[in-house]
Amino acid sequence: MGSAFSVHTGQGSDGAGVGRSTAIPAIGTAPWGTHFCQFFSGRQDLIDVLVPFIRSGLEGNERCIWRTCPPLDTADAIESLAREIDAERAIATGQLTISSSVGWYGYTGPIKRDEVLCNVIPRVSDALAQGYDGVRIAGDMSWLEDRAWDAYMDYEDGLNQVMPGHRVLGVCTYSLQRCDALSMLDVVSRHQFALVKRGEWTLIEPSERKRATAAVEQMNRALAQRTEELQAALTDLRGFSRWLTHDLRAPLRAVRSFSEILAEDWDSQPTADGRHALSRIQTAADLMDHLITDILGYSTAQQQDLHRRPVDVEALVRDIWPMLTAPLVGRRVELTLQPLPPAYADPVLLRQVLTNLIGNAVKFTRVNANGHIELGVTDVNGEVAYYVRDDGAGFDPRHADRVFAAFERLHSRAEFEGTGLGLTIVKEIISRHGGRVWATGAPGKGATFTFTLPDPDHPQPAAR
Repeated sequence: MGSAFSVHTGQGSDGAGVGRSTAIPAIGTAPWGTHFCQFFSGRQDLIDVLVPFIRSGLEGNERCIWRTCPPLDTADAIESLAREIDAERAIATGQLTISSSVGWYGYTGPIKRDEVLCNVIPRVSDALAQGYDGVRIAGDMSWLEDRAWDAYMDYEDGLNQVMPGHRVLGVCTYSLQRCDALSMLDVVSRHQFALVKRGEWTLIEPSERKRATAAVEQMNRALAQRTEELQAALTDLRGFSRWLTHDLRAPLRAVRSFSEILAEDWDSQPTADGRHALSRIQTAADLMDHLITDILGYSTAQQQDLHRRPVDVEALVRDIWPMLTAPLVGRRVELTLQPLPPAYADPVLLRQVLTNLIGNAVKFTRVNANGHIELGVTDVNGEVAYYVRDDGAGFDPRHADRVFAAFERLHSRAEFEGTGLGLTIVKEIISRHGGRVWATGAPGKGATFTFTLPDPDHPQPAAR
């Protein structure tokens, strides 16, 4: 029996919710990327819609940009907003900018779409870097002249292309006094929906959006039904777990106990066939017990609530390592432990992940008299990824997609014991944490298992 433990100072190598309140009753909440318009008749119409829209953005930790134009100029906008929120403080801290639309678009000549679009998305990145949840923009189009109309409609088309997928909400306001019927059609067709006043503010939606909304509602109803079905299935699964724990294990314990009694009471000279049969019974009972344990582990990985907190991964590995290497006889396994940053995870489930991965590595290094296992971190597209690497039996990379499948085995049970569920449990736990896990390897050259544990509330520094 033997194991070696060494700590290296070098790093390893290789490898919000979508609904935002608009405070506009006709709209309610809207997902990021929403781009809509308002048709107004006068100053009060703009105050009725834009003041609550901007206020809710400020209250929701958003960077707000309000571009005004008569009949509601910059001073009017600040005064109207100040009746409901501390607008001066928001301006002083940089959370709110209120200025002229002409100053924003900056045109005295032809409108250049790409130049204007370049004003939008970089502001989102800057706002996120400053700790804001996103950006909210209100722009008044009353300054537009007829000669600039077609170019601005082209710009509105560009907004529809760039805003989805970004944390930005935008409303464009158009004066009814300056829009004829054709112009209104142009505007409505280039926005997800339009706000108009018919006694109360109501929505005008293009037919495509209405069909999409109906489809989403149908999907939501189907999802609610599916959720109920999954909840019922989860209840059945919990019952199955209890059955495994008690009803199935009870007769198994009886089989093992009677086989042990039989071995003790047997004549001093049992036949070879008898010894073989008894060994088969005990081996089968052990395998069944391990299978029940792994099925329960898989069930727990699916059902157990996540209780995330900072976990000292290095300390966890040091605790697990002696337990996994104590049974080793006749061979030595060395562990190289690179510096590991803490993980934000459920400590119980993360212990299960590391136990399974390290135990797997210990098992498959059996092909070497002196095996070597390395644990470390690497940078995968700016994200910290933990890895467990061994120099054991490895596997054919063409079958990498089968490694985590339930009951799949890339080696025979005669070569390496196991139930075929250990890595399935690992994938289930990592997936529940919102992470990814993958494997690389080659026959006779070992394998590497890599996983991520993302947590947007506690970002980790990238591995070097």
